[in-house]
Amino acid sequence: DTYCKDEDKNVSESKETKENTETETREMIYKYVAFGSFKQSKIQPCRHKTSLCPDRCSHAQKPYVFELSDISVVPGTSKQRKFCTPLTLGKEFCISEKDMGTWVDIANNLTENDQVAIEWQHDYVTRNGCSGPERPVIRLSKLD
Repeated sequence: DTYCKDEDKNVSESKETKENTETETREMIYKYVAFGSFKQSKIQPCRHKTSLCPDRCSHAQKPYVFELSDISVVPGTSKQRKFCTPLTLGKEFCISEKDMGTWVDIANNLTENDQVAIEWQHDYVTRNGCSGPERPVIRLSKLD
């Protein structure tokens, strides 16, 4: 999912020096506003599918699964949009703990079938020559 221009660069070296030199560009592909119900969250272990596994891949995570009943899609201006299909109803939506960001406490307190309003972006992010998608949550609220 992530493309790096400098494939020969040692990943661990770039992590150690990135505090002082990191540059980032972020392009919005789509923005979503949705309503639905929370289904589950559980620990998902690394599946050992890349050379970075298991200690540098970030595959092990805790995804949160939602079933969406209503969704509004706002197209962004990124040129990468031509390679993406917007999310539609009828499929479960999973979001990682990392993308949940500051909303992780609310997500951890949800129980199965809780009704929620969730808003997130599908961004194309480039950091120090490496590019890939991110889907940060902008808002998450439990509905009464």
